[in-house]
Amino acid sequence: MGIKELAAKVAAAHPEIAAPQINKVLRTALTALSEELGSAPDGAVKMAPLGNFQVVTKPAKGEEGGEAKRRVVLKLAKAKDAEAKAERAAGKKTVGPERIAARAEKKAARQAGKGAKQATKAAKPA
Repeated sequence: MGIKELAAKVAAAHPEIAAPQINKVLRTALTALSEELGSAPDGAVKMAPLGNFQVVTKPAKGEEGGEAKRRVVLKLAKAKDAEAKAERAAGKKTVGPERIAARAEKKAARQAGKGAKQATKAAKPA
């Protein structure tokens, strides 16, 4: 996908923004990304919405004093499930039947422990 196709997708999603402005913003953003990765040291460069870039510089094969080759690999962030994202936004937590049963068992055990404690306390002579 080229910058024209990307600009067309953004323009379709946001018709209120003029196409030349979209083009300028995309070119500026991609240029800044390229400069950042070009000057980054070897290792991982994290960019939250995209993922992690792995930057590696290797010397040229067979040539002494030859130009080193720089390689940048993008490991994309996992796409988030839209339904789960909507639930988190609404503040809902999904609880399965196993978890509900485990909570009920814990509560019953606590109540039984309290009852036994109170019974032994009452049975003690004063």
